[in-house]
Amino acid sequence: MGGLAEEWAEIERALDSPARRRVLSYLQQTGEPTTVDELVEHVAKHTGEQQSRMWGRHDADTALRWVHLPTLSKAELVDWGPDDETVELNEYARQLPLFSPLSDRVVETDDPSWA
Repeated sequence: MGGLAEEWAEIERALDSPARRRVLSYLQQTGEPTTVDELVEHVAKHTGEQQSRMWGRHDADTALRWVHLPTLSKAELVDWGPDDETVELNEYARQLPLFSPLSDRVVETDDPSWA
């Protein structure tokens, strides 16, 4: 296996997590570089866990920095590095059919213009 099949397998792994899809959706909606702290707030706010705000934010921060952002970066969907405090949806991700307004889009968005 290699080439295109391997590339799509990496993308599928990256999209396997609701948190990572939420990050991609948020980055697509903002359309500009976003701080990791802003992403942490967004992910923590939208998790269904019944934890205190402090622990929800702490867990979101840890998961984003150690799991989700590295996975999205490895799949070449975002521009981010371990020492970076900003994250941006890259041009490659913008070209993929992830955010199509069609009903079978891969990444759900909160953008009302797509409803």
